[in-house]
Amino acid sequence: TNNNGTAGLVIQSDATGTGKLVNNTTGVEATVQQFIAEDKWHYMGIPFAETPKVAPMLKGLWVVGSDEQTATHNSGDGWSYLTANDVLTSGKGFGVFHDLDTTITLYGTLKATEQVIPVSWKDGDHGWNLISNPFPCTADWDYIRTNSGLSNVNDAIYVYDPVSDSYASYVDGVTGGAETQDQNIAPMQGFFVRSTAEGTITFSENSKSVASGTFKSSSLDQLIRLTLISPNSQIDNTVVRMELQSTEKFDGHFDAYKLLSANSETSQLYSVLNGDDYSINSIPDITEETVIPLRALTRQDGEHILALSRSSSYRYPYPVLLYNPSNGDLVDLESDDYRFETVNGETIVFQLVFTKNGTRVQTIDLDNTIIEMVGHQLLVTGLGAGTSTIWIYNAKGQVVSKGITTANCYEQDNLPFGVLLIRV
Repeated sequence: TNNNGTAGLVIQSDATGTGKLVNNTTGVEATVQQFIAEDKWHYMGIPFAETPKVAPMLKGLWVVGSDEQTATHNSGDGWSYLTANDVLTSGKGFGVFHDLDTTITLYGTLKATEQVIPVSWKDGDHGWNLISNPFPCTADWDYIRTNSGLSNVNDAIYVYDPVSDSYASYVDGVTGGAETQDQNIAPMQGFFVRSTAEGTITFSENSKSVASGTFKSSSLDQLIRLTLISPNSQIDNTVVRMELQSTEKFDGHFDAYKLLSANSETSQLYSVLNGDDYSINSIPDITEETVIPLRALTRQDGEHILALSRSSSYRYPYPVLLYNPSNGDLVDLESDDYRFETVNGETIVFQLVFTKNGTRVQTIDLDNTIIEMVGHQLLVTGLGAGTSTIWIYNAKGQVVSKGITTANCYEQDNLPFGVLLIRV
């Protein structure tokens, strides 16, 4: 019991970490601190029953709010500065900024019981709600999403990481993006969710956790994680996971969108499916014909590295191959990293492909002339009488093979992977 008001209980915070309190007693007053690093935006909320105004609670800080009604995916819209008279509400997130390392000191009556946070929804182009952990302790997102805590809300969370200046995503045991967020949401941490209609998020008392959750200043089988390393050594990640219950569309229980930081100098990596950008992309299965489009949005000049950072219990009998359609490069990421030069602002298109023992079968029928590629072997049939010269080029226009047809057909082994041009 605290009988000395806000001064009698202080939850401290500094550059090394932030304290937390698992509290089930209502009416407890406290002082709560939150450290923020200089020159970086931090998303947070308040853990209090009161609804204080921005000033004097956050005096001296830049404070912004996000409006779901105008915020669309990766547009940078929806942000606006809060005024001194705007009200702060537990469970609703906001952004704070200071040009010096600062410890914010807040005062109020701690939230202790179940909290139901409303989320709004304008239409299918919107739905991005900035909310916050309403408790002064860690909240277990997996408990919330698996115990009827989400109403008309996708399962993924998106936490801005000021260290990498990019977003970390988490859904159903898998981390993506900045890869700094798991199921444990730090006290007062602000984060985005996406609604599918007007709904609610319920932070029950059972969702409180003593686990460590780091304020942003379980691996699964059949998971492929790709890492893009920028010239400045900053990294971004994207994940492809095989989940039998997923579909070829966005799955609210298994997928996470890719959120791009507007001012980041960290190059971004994501997959694309049906017009949506993914940080975590769950697909039902992999076959020899599976092709996953990838995009690398580069924000630095110079050499980038794309690597297979982790393949957790990947049991498929196919290698993980990265194909660059612009130059025909094909790299087995289980053996080698892929290095490429680029300039700031360029978007590089890749494909993630899977083949069995390097074999891919492709057939083209051109007026009874059949061109068939089986792994590294080319077979051309139905050429008609006489002899012809077959020229084979790679995507760079270089001749990789040529030969003379015999018996109305042509066969060539040991051709390289990639796009091939055939001239008869």
